[in-house]
Amino acid sequence: MNRNLSWLKVIALIGLGVCCFLTTSVYGAKPVSSYDSKKSQPTPKIVVIDDRMFTVVEDVVQSTKHGREFVVFLKRDESVVGWFMHWQAKRLGTNLGLADARYDLRNQKNLPHGIQNAYLVYAGTVLCDQEGNLGIPLLRFDFENGWVLLVRKLGSEYHSGFRLARSK
Repeated sequence: MNRNLSWLKVIALIGLGVCCFLTTSVYGAKPVSSYDSKKSQPTPKIVVIDDRMFTVVEDVVQSTKHGREFVVFLKRDESVVGWFMHWQAKRLGTNLGLADARYDLRNQKNLPHGIQNAYLVYAGTVLCDQEGNLGIPLLRFDFENGWVLLVRKLGSEYHSGFRLARSK
C-alpha cells in the first residue's frame, strides 16, 4: 500500500511540473520559488476529489462570510471556454475556492432553494490532475445523493447553466 502511495506522489509531482508550465504559459505567472539546493522546496498541496488525486495550482483563502449568491454570467444559449470563465470570475469578484465548496457541501441546507438545476462554480481554485489537465471545482445536484463535489476541465465549454459562487 505504501509503495502505491509513493508512486501516486511521484505521478502527482510530475503532473505538478506540467501544470506549473501550463500556468506560467497561460497566465504569465512567475514560479513561486526558484530552485536552491540549500533550501527545502515547498511540498505541493495534493487533494482527492471523487477518488481522483489533484495538485492545487492556484487557490484563494477561504471566505469568512458564509452567505452565498450564485451569479449568472452568461445569457441563455451562450457558452464560453473555461479559461475565459475563470478570468471572468476574477473580474467579477466571484472567485470562491475549494475550501468554500467543501464548506457549502457540508452545509447544503444553507444553499438557496431553486438552484438544483445549476452547476455551482468555485473558480478561485485551479487543480491539475495526473494527466496534466487543469480544472476547477464545482457542485452539482444529484437527486439520489444531493450536492456532489466534482472537478471540470478548464478547456471544457461552460454554458448559461453554470453559476459563479460569491460571498454576500
